[in-house]
Amino acid sequence: MTSVLIVDDEKIERDGLQAMLRKGFPDLVIEQARNGKVALRMVEEGFRPDLVLMDIKMPGMDGLETIERMSAIDPDIRYVMVTAYDTFDYARRAIKLGVMDYLLKPARADEIIATVGRALKRIGEERREREASRRQHVTLKKVLPVVETDIVTQLLYDHVHDVHLNELVALLGVSTSSEMFAIVVILPSGDEQSYARVKEKIRTTGVGLVGALTGGQIPAILFRDPARSYRSQATALAR
Repeated sequence: MTSVLIVDDEKIERDGLQAMLRKGFPDLVIEQARNGKVALRMVEEGFRPDLVLMDIKMPGMDGLETIERMSAIDPDIRYVMVTAYDTFDYARRAIKLGVMDYLLKPARADEIIATVGRALKRIGEERREREASRRQHVTLKKVLPVVETDIVTQLLYDHVHDVHLNELVALLGVSTSSEMFAIVVILPSGDEQSYARVKEKIRTTGVGLVGALTGGQIPAILFRDPARSYRSQATALAR
């Protein structure tokens, strides 16, 4: 559900905008705030509109300051300025704050509907992009363990793969610029459950990458700490 917040110190202006939006976009959730402080408090208390129609000239906290403070709470909120002041200074400040568009009072109903329609279209596109990015992140998180074990296989056995080693390493966000060495953790027979604990320990310490469990053995590639010997570093990890 898409929501819009109308912020204006004149009730007749708020009610007029709401009536036009209700007619043009029946499915919108529409709320009102009589000034910037009330609008900011609504956002602080959890109401996160997709779009705000913000009057600029209001007593107390003006519209641009309100936009700045609301954006600090939720950068995904989008704004359309509603103002009778068509000045360069306002426009310049609004652009810096990422305002989508503006309406110059008094605006005709068709101008309001067209402007809000464009803003809502862009908001829908941004929402779909964020959702696609979120799904990609979830998918990537699921395959990262496979990527990690594949890297270890390539490093240990010169395994040839369609995807270059550097590309796989970049997915993990780790640096292999330092020297590396290998260790093998040998598990007691039938103790395969320890694999997850060993892998988590090496991952949380950030010292290396863990390969696949094979025959009770866990291969790991460790990144060399230049200030320590191989033996002392491996011994510390073993402990």
